[in-house]
Amino acid sequence: MRVTLNRHEDTLRIALTEYEDADIARQYMLVEHDVRGDFTFLLNKKGVLLGIEVKFASSALPEEFLNEAELA
Repeated sequence: MRVTLNRHEDTLRIALTEYEDADIARQYMLVEHDVRGDFTFLLNKKGVLLGIEVKFASSALPEEFLNEAELA
């Protein structure tokens, strides 16, 4: 698992396995939830979860978690 943070875009990406953007076949956004931020689940064409992208990460996730992420 690899966690990267782009502070400029305020986006955190959790990669559950190594993949390229071209491997992403489907994306599902969590639209109804009680937390801030946009959570998008990234799947390949077989439906396997490759990773999770969190936009507006600074308002959705604890600062301690963000500080431990690798900067992108």
